[in-house]
Amino acid sequence: MTNIVNKYEIQLGPVDTLGIKWLDNLIRFIKMGAEVKEGHRPSLKFPQHAWLTIETSELLRNEPGIQVFKIDEVYTREQLDAMEFPELREAVKSRGVKGRDRTIMTRQYLKATGQDAEAISKDKLIPKGGLVDEEQESPSSEDSESKVEENSKEKEE
Repeated sequence: MTNIVNKYEIQLGPVDTLGIKWLDNLIRFIKMGAEVKEGHRPSLKFPQHAWLTIETSELLRNEPGIQVFKIDEVYTREQLDAMEFPELREAVKSRGVKGRDRTIMTRQYLKATGQDAEAISKDKLIPKGGLVDEEQESPSSEDSESKVEENSKEKEE
């Protein structure tokens, strides 16, 4: 399965006059791997502001003092399944996927983003031959040899 990377630009704005929440948000995004956007210097005086760029596997959303602008966002099958249909249509439109059937649209979107469209989830994959029971192991060669010997003895008697 491919590693999903979402790209965002983030504008951090003032939440309180002292800038404590702004600083907490700045530290949180820097820990996530965000970098200051080239050509933009953060301002520490009220109103505080900073422009950041980040590449992460998480989905980011707007919060008080945080304005998120998506550059490129990729959804997994689980995230697509959790969406309402109108929200799904908007999400897959960026990859040129249109339609009325949810399963077909999901499959086309997953193929367009380089994900495995035949997988049900990232934890459990279905091989093309059918379902495989994870607890059942293949019989060892010793077990199969002993069974063959038992069958041949039964036939002789």
